[in-house]
Amino acid sequence: MTPEPLYSEDRRRPGRFWLITLAAVLTLGATVSLGRWQLSRAAQKEALQASIEAQKVKPPLTQAEFLALPQPSDELHRPVRLRGLWLTPQTVYLDNRQMHGVPGFYVLTPFALEGTEQTVMVQRGWVQRNFVDRTKLGAVETPAGIVEVTGLIEPPPSHLLELGTAAPAPVPPAATPPANGAPRPRA
Repeated sequence: MTPEPLYSEDRRRPGRFWLITLAAVLTLGATVSLGRWQLSRAAQKEALQASIEAQKVKPPLTQAEFLALPQPSDELHRPVRLRGLWLTPQTVYLDNRQMHGVPGFYVLTPFALEGTEQTVMVQRGWVQRNFVDRTKLGAVETPAGIVEVTGLIEPPPSHLLELGTAAPAPVPPAATPPANGAPRPRA
């Protein structure tokens, strides 16, 4: 006596094989397509990095050349040499900026260009947050008098969180809990 198969020939569905084959071919096609897309993105990023590196090795712009630029953003990542005065009282500390996982501040100080009425904002570095007293800021030494700085033309620091300018919607009185902690009445 030979055992009978669980599924006899007439119970099998012939379309099932083609459905699974089609699904496998579509998945393979999608995977190959995504892989090619990743390679093209990598090439774009390598080209962008190469252009940044090319800008960095150019000779520094002088102050006159920098001031003559119609759009300084056209020369991003290029060195520039400027002379002027630090406007120390207007120093800005950008909060919640981490470096190597440690919270701190970016330090930005306006720099008044010598012989002009223009100023540029210079990102001078990063200082660690004081964990004992949150209101204390790290000391940043600023030389007095005319100084010469050499740096890179960079875009402004990124926004971590930008809140809209619209006023918040008023909270209806029924949404605020009573002061005594009692449950609010249902409408």
